[in-house]
Amino acid sequence: MDYGATLLTARKTGIKPKTRQSKFEGSARQLRAKILREVLQQKTVTFRQLSLLEKNSPRLKQALDSLLHDRLLSLKNNKYTVPP
Repeated sequence: MDYGATLLTARKTGIKPKTRQSKFEGSARQLRAKILREVLQQKTVTFRQLSLLEKNSPRLKQALDSLLHDRLLSLKNNKYTVPP
């Protein structure tokens, strides 16, 4: 969709998109991706294991909460997994 909005529509109409995607490096999106990669690779991980990815505990907790809210992760017995 970004490709279509940015290139195709803008070229056809001359109208520039109203929004731009934020930087990825250091973003919450990047941290969420790291967490998902780790959980997919290890199958189950603890908060302590994930804290090696991000030293800032509140930021890590916020990312985990958002992944749980979006149902991309589940938490059972203090272990994070990808829901079936």
